[in-house]
This record gives sequence, structure tokens and C-alpha cells, in this order.
Amino acid sequence: MLEMEDMLRKLGGYENSTALGLDENLIYESLQKAHLVRERCTLLYYYNTKVAKKS
Repeated sequence: MLEMEDMLRKLGGYENSTALGLDENLIYESLQKAHLVRERCTLLYYYNTKVAKKS
């Protein structure tokens, strides 16, 4: 993670969630739930491209 922080600092960006004003718990919770978003998007894609076209 430090390598990423160094790269962001060199590019002039914020290097961590605290600098962005984001709570560490929010970041952790978001990472834990990210798979749910991916699953929903996959299901919507499948429905829209496979199921809805047959109707």
C-alpha cells in the first residue's frame, strides 16, 4: 500500500482515505461489499443481453 501512496503523492493526488476525508470503516465495508455490485451487474448484463432479447 505504501508504494501506491508514494505514486499518488508524486502525481499530486491524495495518498490515503484520511486525506480524502473518508473513514477507514467506510473503505473496509465498501471493499467487503464490492462483490455484491459485481454480481448484480453481471445478472443485469445477462438479463439484458440474453433474456430480454428473446421476449
